Amino acid sequence: MRWCALYPSKDQTWFNIAAYPTLNALAKSIETRPAVHAAIQAEGLNETPFSLPDYADPPEGTAI
Repeated sequence: MRWCALYPSKDQTWFNIAAYPTLNALAKSIETRPAVHAAIQAEGLNETPFSLPDYADPPEGTAI
């Protein structure tokens, strides 16, 4: 989901998860799982890494 929304970085308009309500609901439900919260912390992701992703901060993640 992240790659569809973020790449190619020069054109992020080609994929809109909101156009797929069932997939969007699934992405939002996955974001509530403890394992996803651990990944968010480890990888420097925003709080909505699948339903409304943003680039990692720092770009290489934090699990190095």
